[in-house]
Amino acid sequence: MSDIATSAGILRAKMDDQGRVISPTPAERQVRADAIRAMLDEIRSIENGPDEDDAEFFRAIDSHRPDRPLFEGKY
Repeated sequence: MSDIATSAGILRAKMDDQGRVISPTPAERQVRADAIRAMLDEIRSIENGPDEDDAEFFRAIDSHRPDRPLFEGKY
């Protein structure tokens, strides 16, 4: 299925009665491009570091392995 999921919904490809994809109009392409840009902006805004629960978990594991920490530098 050729769907582009967005926070506003799903943009589906249009198909004719034989199941062939109908080329989108320039306006439809622009809508898709804007939706993809919005999704990428949303992905870029995600923080890459672990949240506090993860950091606490990492520290707890490393505290039991002081000679060979697994997560050192990740919290």
